[in-house]
Amino acid sequence: MEREIYDEDHEAFRDVVKEFVKRYATEEKRKQWEADGEVDRATMRAAGEAGIIGLSVPEEFGGAGMLQDYRFRAIVNEEVIAAGAGSLAGAFGIQDDLAVPYIVHMGTQEQKEKWLPGIASGELICAIAMTEPSGGSDLAALKTTAVKDGDHYIVNGSKTFITNGYQCDLAIVAVRTDPSKGAKGISLLMFEDGMEGFSKGQKLDKVGQEESDTSELFFDNVKVPVENLIGEEGMGFIAMMQRLAQERAAVAHRKTGSETKSKDTEGASQPELVWVR
Repeated sequence: MEREIYDEDHEAFRDVVKEFVKRYATEEKRKQWEADGEVDRATMRAAGEAGIIGLSVPEEFGGAGMLQDYRFRAIVNEEVIAAGAGSLAGAFGIQDDLAVPYIVHMGTQEQKEKWLPGIASGELICAIAMTEPSGGSDLAALKTTAVKDGDHYIVNGSKTFITNGYQCDLAIVAVRTDPSKGAKGISLLMFEDGMEGFSKGQKLDKVGQEESDTSELFFDNVKVPVENLIGEEGMGFIAMMQRLAQERAAVAHRKTGSETKSKDTEGASQPELVWVR
């Protein structure tokens, strides 16, 4: 079907994405990702250098500053899916459709300066941790607790089925800061790899998307600085309900993209299994 939603700038960007996919998403590379259970860091850094991740990160923090034009993200989805590289769509999506919007829209200036440049460059791999072993995707029932103690939160609990979890440098984690308030007692904290008591389980075996890094995360009296609170305390559930819409739109778009092979991109399209965090 002929589309008229893209202009010359979008099509020029599409050429960049096609060249990236041709170079970095070869059949050999895709097989290696499947064997390793993850997209390698070198590919993520190359994507940052090519300017095809961090699209909505403001230019002052090293991104493309395309916050108001999701069509550029749509092009990335279309081209990587057309090449049969659904794993890239997932890895890029965690960065651009999940992690980045929380920091861009809710983060402090200091948080943006600290995290966004590395995310945009592909140096920092992000995860977002919502799903728990006992609660599935019932976010209002999550049990991971964060008790404020001076200038830190003490966090205990666990998460499961976390995409990018095994190799993440940063993880936005949904925690319960006030057990008495239900959904209004949930907040978001940024965890950084290396925090004492923050550990990662082994990569999980899955039906489909073997190349996707998915693992459990564990929190044993982790001390998270209060300055790592994203947004206001108690506003985490509302924030997730607002921001998850972008991920759902991206998943839908990837599925429609999997039905059509780009005329100029080598490789066969393949079905993509969708999972819930």
